[in-house]
Amino acid sequence: MLNSVRSVFVASGLGNILSKWNLPALTLPFNVVTLLLFVCLMPSDPNPEPTSVPQNETTLVGIDWGEVSRGF
Repeated sequence: MLNSVRSVFVASGLGNILSKWNLPALTLPFNVVTLLLFVCLMPSDPNPEPTSVPQNETTLVGIDWGEVSRGF
């Protein structure tokens, strides 16, 4: 919801800049805001060292729905 509000302001600014060359902004504002959101949500250490080695790798582990929603 907030990204849609932010993209309106970015679209307004880009519209003024790109109107000099008669170019439409199209989806560029939404893509810019989404990219900034993904950059802000990146973990600080993208390759953390494993703290322990699993004893039995054949055991099925349940789905962590928190991580699935984080992936969206």
